[in-house]
Amino acid sequence: MNEQPKFEFHTSAGFAALNDFRRVVLFMSYFFTALGKLSVIENAYVEEHPDDEDEQQLWVGWREHDQLLAELVITRTADSFVSYLVDLLGLIYAERPEALRSSEQERLDFILQHADMPSLIHAIIEKRLERLSYLSLQDLTKSVHEQLGFDLFTNENHFERARELIEIRNVVVHNHGIVNRVSARKYPPFQNSLGRAIPMSHQQAGDHAQFLLDQICTIDKRAAAKFKLKKYDAGAAAF
Repeated sequence: MNEQPKFEFHTSAGFAALNDFRRVVLFMSYFFTALGKLSVIENAYVEEHPDDEDEQQLWVGWREHDQLLAELVITRTADSFVSYLVDLLGLIYAERPEALRSSEQERLDFILQHADMPSLIHAIIEKRLERLSYLSLQDLTKSVHEQLGFDLFTNENHFERARELIEIRNVVVHNHGIVNRVSARKYPPFQNSLGRAIPMSHQQAGDHAQFLLDQICTIDKRAAAKFKLKKYDAGAAAF
């Protein structure tokens, strides 16, 4: 994944996500710098020991880990993307607590645990965010639209791509990277990959990560404008 020109983020949630994505970029950079040095050593060894096939096989083994690297990148960036969405909703609810209004009811004992309204509102926000964090992207998008009148995605293709990446993350985390019937039922496009890993190179994973960061930038800008969120002071943050 190549770093793009300066992104314009508005909220603390956006800058936190940017920090996460930068760490992924640095990791990939360090990893491939190391692989480049390994390649030089490997080529020198092969020239000096052309008949030592067993030892040569050890050297080429690192090439077999491309899929694993891709899965690590997708898992981390998909997690960061979802965390961003939940963090952003927390900022919106804190700025606009009236948005918490819904048909949901709270138990009296829960309400009485709090000494004042700010404390109660903070607790309700935390409770709401915890519930939202477990929703699928499809259900989260629907919930945000219904409760806040805000569309996380304005392009259906972007939504479908983000949904696919999160589902790939779920397969990696919950089923060792292998598509099973449960994951295929949740996301029908996986039907053709039943019993197999979803093939992906580190280059593709980098492109997907860049896409997710682009979406965060777009969502952050639109949400900040709609809900009049305070602009985060980037100068106070150390990346």
